[in-house]
Amino acid sequence: MLLAWIATKVAYSFRGEFPEISLLCKWDCGWYESIARQGYLSPIPPLFQDSEHSNVAFFPAYPLLGRLAALLLGVPPVRSLPVVSIVFAVLVSAAIARLIASESRASRLVRLAILVAYPATFYLFVSYSESVYLAAMLAGASLFLDGAEKRSGVGFAMLGAFGVVLGATRLTGFVIPFFLLAAAALFAWVRRHGRRGGALSVAREEFTARAALFLGGAAAGSLAFFAFCALRFGHWNLYFWQVSLGWYKEFSPAKAWVLLTTHPFPPSLDYQLLQVQSRSLSWMVIATLTGFSVYIAIRAFFTAKRALTEGDRSNFLRCALAYAAIVHLFIVVCGDVGPWDAWGNGLRYPMPTVFLFAVAWRDEWTPTFIRENRVARFVAYVALAVVLAFLFRNQVGYLDRFIRNEWVS
Repeated sequence: MLLAWIATKVAYSFRGEFPEISLLCKWDCGWYESIARQGYLSPIPPLFQDSEHSNVAFFPAYPLLGRLAALLLGVPPVRSLPVVSIVFAVLVSAAIARLIASESRASRLVRLAILVAYPATFYLFVSYSESVYLAAMLAGASLFLDGAEKRSGVGFAMLGAFGVVLGATRLTGFVIPFFLLAAAALFAWVRRHGRRGGALSVAREEFTARAALFLGGAAAGSLAFFAFCALRFGHWNLYFWQVSLGWYKEFSPAKAWVLLTTHPFPPSLDYQLLQVQSRSLSWMVIATLTGFSVYIAIRAFFTAKRALTEGDRSNFLRCALAYAAIVHLFIVVCGDVGPWDAWGNGLRYPMPTVFLFAVAWRDEWTPTFIRENRVARFVAYVALAVVLAFLFRNQVGYLDRFIRNEWVS
C-alpha cells in the first residue's frame, strides 16, 4: 500500500516525464552510492562531508547490498539502491505481519495505521538504510519470538544473518538483541523449576541460544567494520572521527534534556521555513515518544512481572522489546544534539522505536476507560484519526520535497 501511493506521488509530481527510480536516490544516497561504486576512502584526518574522498561515516551493509544488486541487475548503484530499499521494505511488512498475527483485528489495524502515517515511513522506499535496518531488526525479532520449541538449522542461520546485517547497518544494532538476550536468560533462570546446571542450563535454553546468536551476529557485523577501518586506514575509530568532524555529532544526555525542556521548538538555525517545519515536527515526535516511554515503561514492568510469575514467555519477551525500544530512543536522541543539526534526523532516527512499540504493545496497556467505554473509545479513535491524517499529509509533502532534492530532516 505504501509503495503504491509513493509510486503515484512520484508519477503525479513528474507528469511531463517518465519518472525514473533514481528519483528516490537523493541526499544520503550520494554517500551510499559512493561506497557502492568505489569502496571506502578517507585521508587522515577525514575530510568534512566529502563523499568522493571521505565516506567512512556510513556503515557498510546497505551500500554492499546496493553493489550486489547493481551487479545482478546490470544497473548503476543510483538505481539499484532504491531497489534494495523496496525489497527490504517488503520484508519489513512480512515481519510485522508475523509479529502482530496473534492480535485482534482491530488492534492490528490501529498499529498498521500508525506505522503507515508515521511521517518518516517513506524513508523505507528511498535510498536510505532505514528499510535494511528495520527489516533485520524486525525479521530477527520475529524468528526469535517464534513459539516453536526448536528452531531448524536454517532458522538459526537466518537469525545469525539478520544479526550481522543489523550490526553492519547501524551502530545501534546491538540494542534490541542485547535486551532479548537479557530477557531470555532472566526468564530461563527464574523458571528453571529446580533443574540443576545453573548458568549452564540457562545458556543451553532454546531462547537464550537464539538471542545469543542474534546478538553475536550484530556484534560481528559492527566489529567487522571497525576491523576493516583498522586494517585499511590504521584507525579502528575512523567512523567516530568522521561523524564528529563532518556532522559535529556528540552523545550528550545533558544537552538532549536541555533541548527537550527549554525549547518549545528546536532552534531553527539558518534553515528555510519548510525545513523548520520538518525540524519542529521532529521535536514533537521526540517529545511525544519520550512521554509515551514513561507510560510504557511502567505498564511493561507490571506485565513482565506477572508474565514471569505465570511462565508466560511470549509476553515477557515482548516487554523486553518495549524496553529495548525505549533505550534505542534514548541513544539516538542523545546522539543527535550537535550544534549544527540538533534534532535534524528526529523523524527517521526514532522510527525503530515507533515500530517496536507497535509490535510490542499489549492491549491491556490501553487505559480501561477507553477499552470499556464506547464514547471514550469513539473519541480516542477520532483523535487518533485526526493526528494520523496530519502526519500522513506531512509525509506526502516531505516525499514531494525529497524527490525534488529539497532537504527533509
